[in-house]
Amino acid sequence: RGLGDVYKRQLTATNLVIQGAGGSNRNAISAFDSTVWIDGAQILAGDYSPGSRTDAEYAVSLSHTAGGGGSLTLINTTIENARGGGIYVDARSVFQELKLDQVSITNTLTESPGSALRTAGQSTVTSAGLSILSAGNTAVYLAEGAHSLRGGSIMECEGGDGGAFYLAGGSELFVDAMTIDDCLANTGGLAYMPELARIELLNVRAVNVSATKAAGIYAKESQVEIRGGSYCGFDSRTGGAFQTDRELDISGATFQLIDGGVQSTSGGTLRFVNNTFVDLGNGTTRVVLEGDLSINLKGIPGVPRMIAGRIGPKVEKFIVSMITPNLKKTNTALGTWMDRR
Repeated sequence: RGLGDVYKRQLTATNLVIQGAGGSNRNAISAFDSTVWIDGAQILAGDYSPGSRTDAEYAVSLSHTAGGGGSLTLINTTIENARGGGIYVDARSVFQELKLDQVSITNTLTESPGSALRTAGQSTVTSAGLSILSAGNTAVYLAEGAHSLRGGSIMECEGGDGGAFYLAGGSELFVDAMTIDDCLANTGGLAYMPELARIELLNVRAVNVSATKAAGIYAKESQVEIRGGSYCGFDSRTGGAFQTDRELDISGATFQLIDGGVQSTSGGTLRFVNNTFVDLGNGTTRVVLEGDLSINLKGIPGVPRMIAGRIGPKVEKFIVSMITPNLKKTNTALGTWMDRR
């Protein structure tokens, strides 16, 4: 049973090895209303018993009793063969906090309702260097609360709705410099957001993502912001990288080999800003440069203050008209140089 149930205690452990824990009500680590801090753990989970409680099958769970609450910190920890799921946080009645630093979760089972990482209720999940490999279900399922994942990777995941991420209503997720590779889902290979939620992707590298609907992100009335990063090899059987009803902001990102195009299939609009590169096929790339030019003529000697405000927009328009052809020539020259290479 591993450490068994930790009730209303403060537990600190280092260089911990747990083998064979798993199955019905046999978590490797199960904490209730406790503060648990573990550095250097290797958890080799065991059997899986279908049909039992969700939290009972996870290798590690953080739960609570009436009026309780707690936190779980895992550092330099590996969880292998977690047949019923990796980490589960139950915060349906109280706030819970999960902190992960250099945690690796591998081989979660397809038939399980669990994920490599799953929360319920309002909690906060923060991670640095989280690595998930071979997730048989949605890799990361997050309920209410503000969550952040920095660095790390999610590879070889397969979910019904949401390959890499499933964001329930009221959840916010910030993802920074993470690699997502080979994720498959019925809807939303990269992320599935059926209710009001928010995701911000910063410098994310997503490769080989596929789904029946919305290969990239399915976001019904949810907020999506993409800044930087690269997105390559999206396969959607119904076309389109995104399915959203709202405006989706994209800046500084690169898109290549997107089946169905970089578009929304349900009425939402994509707003490309600030150095975005979109592969249009047939050897053509769209380069989007967008910014604001504001000229203050009131500080220039010889320009009357009374007319400075009126002629300012005309000067700005003139300067933009001079810059635009030069930028187009630069892109054309760059394309010619690349073709010759």
